Amino acid sequence: MKKLFFIAISLCLILVTNISAKVVDDWEYNATEIYTDKMVMPSAMASPMMIPSPAPMAMTKGGNIGLSIGGAKDANNFKENIQNGYLPKINSITYEGVFYGHFFDTALKGECKELFCPSYNSATRINPFTKDEEIYLSIGLNSDIKQNEFKRKKLNLVVVLDISGSMGSSFDRYYYDGQNKNNEYKNKIQIAKESIVAMLSHLKNNDRSGMVLFDDRAYRALKLKSVTERDQGKVKKHILDITDRGGTNWSAGYKSGLELFENIPKDTNYENRIIFLTDAMPNTGELNKDGLFGMAKEASEKGIHTTFIGIGVDFNNDLVEYVSKIKGANYHSVHSSEKFSKLLDEEFLYMVTPLVYMICHLNLTAMPTL
Repeated sequence: MKKLFFIAISLCLILVTNISAKVVDDWEYNATEIYTDKMVMPSAMASPMMIPSPAPMAMTKGGNIGLSIGGAKDANNFKENIQNGYLPKINSITYEGVFYGHFFDTALKGECKELFCPSYNSATRINPFTKDEEIYLSIGLNSDIKQNEFKRKKLNLVVVLDISGSMGSSFDRYYYDGQNKNNEYKNKIQIAKESIVAMLSHLKNNDRSGMVLFDDRAYRALKLKSVTERDQGKVKKHILDITDRGGTNWSAGYKSGLELFENIPKDTNYENRIIFLTDAMPNTGELNKDGLFGMAKEASEKGIHTTFIGIGVDFNNDLVEYVSKIKGANYHSVHSSEKFSKLLDEEFLYMVTPLVYMICHLNLTAMPTL
């Protein structure tokens, strides 16, 4: 019996050793390398529009979740700017962003027993400026999914992080005002790194993750690989050691992020998502087919969805409007470490999980009086 017991223990040790051998530190980025080649930014080109996709948003604890449309997830900090004594840019506000921050009673009759149960309510008012009667129609995006029962798909997640020199600045100012009104002492890249590390803790054993860094050019930091095959402790340390450097080439970063999906088998049980983080304002040239948003549109048609996060910057209305038309895409702007941490940590589950596609987007602002 003692001999058999010893053999069993030995087999267990061999098994543990073999499993442990698969967990590797495969970090590739080397900040000490010097790169001199630069990439040319694309020019502008018109692109067709697409229908946005809703993503889930938690409501009351234990109750049903509601759905929200894709696109802007805030009004580009329009209200936050006012509260901090700033005059926002009028072209920074979006309808999607405003509506996302409010709950409307749409008079759902009965119990929702489907993934998607639309409900409707209307209201009228007199426009204080034109004195015309206006009619509003509110559409509720209800679901039968319970918040405590909600489960996301398995995830292929690629983080594309801007590490350009401007990421070394702090959250102490808005992009159009040099005054110091926010009491932020950590710089943007430090907060981004800490938030990404917190986000990675939400990944499960059957998820895959990868990472690309970019400044003037792109650098693959991690291949898209199962989290169980990787030493997560060392990965988090590598991320926290990243420093800012160089200029900004959004297209190069996004293209390299897409390349990580090339050798991943197609599996409908997986959600494919890129989280793209930058503190710079992409120009309208990025709507080009080969530009940042043009590539995101094409990627969505292949089942790869994108979350854009503007760090301390508000994307202009045209860019946010374009994002709103990309299937499965969403956009957030963050101007504080608290909001950044909450987004990538507490709200991660909902941010990466689109549920329903191809819901019509109606513009009712010009709706005639009935």
